[in-house]
Amino acid sequence: MRQKDDLEFSELLNRLRVNQATDVDMARLKLCEISVCSPLYDINAPHLFAKNFLMHSFNDSLISKMATEKVIISSFTSVVSPKLTRDKQENATRTLPNDPNKSSNLHSSLTVVVYMIYDLTVNIHT
Repeated sequence: MRQKDDLEFSELLNRLRVNQATDVDMARLKLCEISVCSPLYDINAPHLFAKNFLMHSFNDSLISKMATEKVIISSFTSVVSPKLTRDKQENATRTLPNDPNKSSNLHSSLTVVVYMIYDLTVNIHT
C-alpha cells in the first residue's frame, strides 16, 4: 500500500513508528497480514520482519537463491551542512563505516535482482 495515497494509513504508520499505535491501528495492520498458507503468499518476495537482522537474513538468502541477473549498486554518500567546513564534510564521508550496524543502518550497496519485487525510498536534495 502506498501511504502517499492514503493519509489515514500514513498517520497510522507514523504512530507505529513512535510506538503510539492504537488498538484500532493494530487491528487495521492485522488486515494486511498474509498467512503463509494463503494462495496470495509469495515466498519469493522480499519480507519485512520486526528486526532488521531477520529481514536481512531472509532477504539475503532469497537473493542468493535467485537465478536471474544480479547487479550491485554502490551508494553515493555526501554530507550537506552549512555548519561544517568542506574539509569536515569530506572527512565525515571518508570515515563513515561500511558496517550498517555502525552507521544507523546505512548500507554501502544495494543488490538488485531482475524480476524481484522492490519498494525503494529515495531522499532527494532539492
